[in-house]
Amino acid sequence: MPAKDAILWEEPARGYAGDLGVLAAMAREVNFSLTDQPTRTQAALGLVTTHCANLSRDDTRDDTRDDTRDDNCTETVLELFLYLFHVLEVHGGLHQAEGMARDFIELTEAALSDAPRRQLRAAGYPSAIAHHLRETSIRI
Repeated sequence: MPAKDAILWEEPARGYAGDLGVLAAMAREVNFSLTDQPTRTQAALGLVTTHCANLSRDDTRDDTRDDTRDDNCTETVLELFLYLFHVLEVHGGLHQAEGMARDFIELTEAALSDAPRRQLRAAGYPSAIAHHLRETSIRI
C-alpha cells in the first residue's frame, strides 16, 4: 500500500516496446556469438555509431508519411536491427540463433530474397521492424 499523499502515476504505453524486445533478442545472440574482446568492442562501437548516425535521420523525417509508429525512432530501430543481423551474418551466428531472434532472422532472410513472408511467425509480431520486413524487400 502506498504511503499517504503519495503521488501515483502509470507509465504510458510505449509504441516501440515490441521493437525493443526484438533488439534485445538479437543483441543476446550477438553476445553469445562474439567471444573475443576486440571483436566485441568493435561490434559495440559499430552499434553506437549506427544509433547516433541514424537519430538525425529520424528527426528530419516527413511527419505526413503514414507510419506504423507514433514516435520518431522507426528508422533508427530498423537500422540497429539490420546492424545486429549483419554482425551475426559476418561472425557465423545466424544459424545458431534461437527463439525470437531466430524468427526475425528467418523473416529478414525472406525479405532479402523477396520471398513470401506473411506466413512467417515474426511477420505478425507487433513491431515496426516486423512491419518493415514483412512489407519491404531489403538489401544489406
